Amino acid sequence: MKRRDFIRIGLLGAGAMTGGVAMAARKSDFMVVEAGVAELQAAMQAGTLTARALVRAYLARIRAIDRAGPRLNAIIELNPDALAIAAELDRERKASGPRGPLHGIPVLIKDNIATADGMQTTAGSLALLGVKPPRDAFVASRLRAAGAIILGKTNLSEWANFRSTRSTSGWSARGGLTRNPYALDRNTSGSSSGSAAAVAANLAACAVGTETDGSITSPAAINGLVGIKPTVGLISRNGIVPIAHSQDTAGPMARTVADAAALLGALAGSDPRDDATREAAARAVDYTRYLDADGLRGARIGVVRANFGGRNDLASAVVEAALEVLKARGATLIDPVELPNAGRYGQSELDVLLTCARRPRAGWTARSISTRWRTTTATRAPRASTRRCGSTGSTRSSRQPPVRPGSPTSSRGMRAAADSRNPRRWPAIRTSRCRPASCAGCPRAFRLSAAPGANPH
Repeated sequence: MKRRDFIRIGLLGAGAMTGGVAMAARKSDFMVVEAGVAELQAAMQAGTLTARALVRAYLARIRAIDRAGPRLNAIIELNPDALAIAAELDRERKASGPRGPLHGIPVLIKDNIATADGMQTTAGSLALLGVKPPRDAFVASRLRAAGAIILGKTNLSEWANFRSTRSTSGWSARGGLTRNPYALDRNTSGSSSGSAAAVAANLAACAVGTETDGSITSPAAINGLVGIKPTVGLISRNGIVPIAHSQDTAGPMARTVADAAALLGALAGSDPRDDATREAAARAVDYTRYLDADGLRGARIGVVRANFGGRNDLASAVVEAALEVLKARGATLIDPVELPNAGRYGQSELDVLLTCARRPRAGWTARSISTRWRTTTATRAPRASTRRCGSTGSTRSSRQPPVRPGSPTSSRGMRAAADSRNPRRWPAIRTSRCRPASCAGCPRAFRLSAAPGANPH
């Protein structure tokens, strides 16, 4: 069965469950189901489609299968200004033509990417509810400059899955659990779970995810997408909640290589607030120029069978079929390939991530984020004497900055935001040594857990 047919059948199933709402989505179906960036752009250039109509079509589909029906729960928040932005871009197109390939194209971004608009930026955590970043992240500003419409924020593994040893891919305290659109009882992988599920289900043309270790490529693979983790330094991390300066980056997630290439070109560029991007402007190009149907001819590709062979007959059959396609397109397969010491890489990488997490990227706390965000995201060992927390035996630093009563980082503010009457709502903002009801104001509650064995996506 072709992907397009599979998605259409899924929508019919959603219609049976949601009635009129799904019927509205079906009427707009010809616009959005499996429609690529170039196809949508051509329709708008021809005058048969407007950016405003396109946004309305995606919103109808979101209501039908993300908010109702199968309830994918991929989108954590919609942009209240999306329709107004689309109308303005339509007027601009008529007056002076499109800015580029993303003009009027709705794009979703992960909830750890800051926007200084009507949307929240929380990394899925209740601790950041109500906190407004001072400006757009570089990624968001690049999208706006390219004429893209930021349709909303996507759910994610809370704190990009770097929050505890018991994190769950696709779950956040704020957004709940994202479902895989191909099998609702299967995991989406993460941490860019919502971005992957949303694009796979045609809730937007494409999306932006972030990755430290697998957070774009893994959910892209699980949800049948193209995901690109660019070389660190091609896209600025400014305004993105950080984990490791040595590995963090944003990247495109799309249904086709062409769409991913178009989005990558819009995101790449130098940013004075991220030193790693000094040479990005010189290296960034229009990646769509290099799309080549014969690009695999002569390529040598290693097959690491230890990673997938023999685990599942159905999955193995799909892998073997894919390998045959690679060979048919001219690739030379080196089969099998063994990676010596592969089992040691995970622990070594975790050591690097824990080190980076304790030394946030230069400029993040001072320039990229507000003071109240700094309290919740920085991981730092106490530099002064500590005193015992009587209820848990954990420690508090005696040199913690004061907080205003009722603010999101005060005891009273945190109780209001996270509802201390329901401790199950608290796991994202506490360490394993603190009990939420009695230690809501403990400064330890606002530091990311970085225990050995954490899942660093």
